[in-house]
Amino acid sequence: MALAACQGGSESPAVATIPCNVQVGFPPLLIYPAPGATGVPDGNFNVILTGAYGPAIALTSALALTVVSAGPTTAPSPLPSSSIEPSPTSGVAYRVPALQASTLYAIVAQQSVSAPCVAPTVTLGSFTTQ
Repeated sequence: MALAACQGGSESPAVATIPCNVQVGFPPLLIYPAPGATGVPDGNFNVILTGAYGPAIALTSALALTVVSAGPTTAPSPLPSSSIEPSPTSGVAYRVPALQASTLYAIVAQQSVSAPCVAPTVTLGSFTTQ
């Protein structure tokens, strides 16, 4: 009788939300600009990672500026001179458009997964523009 009282009325039963068990790989390492770098050009350069991690990366700042890169391509060879040391011999490049001068940017990435799942975002490093 108590069970019948819980299901009374003509409302549809609630649809349960099931969290996705998303298996994400380890995020790549930031090669260029080196994490914490200062005096980085204010745009139109490649952010280089050790591997691809999603269709694009985002650069965010405390000024609420968000810039999204172009999709991954092969990194230039040789890698820029101010890369991390020891520098890997290859990587993946994300083209960055113009950025605000004298601004700290965090590089944020999100791995691609099938909908409706959403992979967590990871911060790969940060740099300050010149």
